[in-house]
Amino acid sequence: MNFASSDLERDIGGANQLGIISIWQSWSTKRSHIPAFSHEVPRYTIRSPGELPALLAEIERQMARSSHNPLFAPA
Repeated sequence: MNFASSDLERDIGGANQLGIISIWQSWSTKRSHIPAFSHEVPRYTIRSPGELPALLAEIERQMARSSHNPLFAPA
């Protein structure tokens, strides 16, 4: 599961604490760009909406190769 947001504290921090892949939309000028706590550091950052499709495709490729993916785990 992926979650994209521009709010480091509320959304990115919450996603990280739940084990959800966090994607920070860094183009917002209304929100802080500096995480206040370590759990607010996003796993990925995008600088424009157009970057999201390629990033999601890359995340899917990584997950497909991951040993955590039950479809590709050793038997």
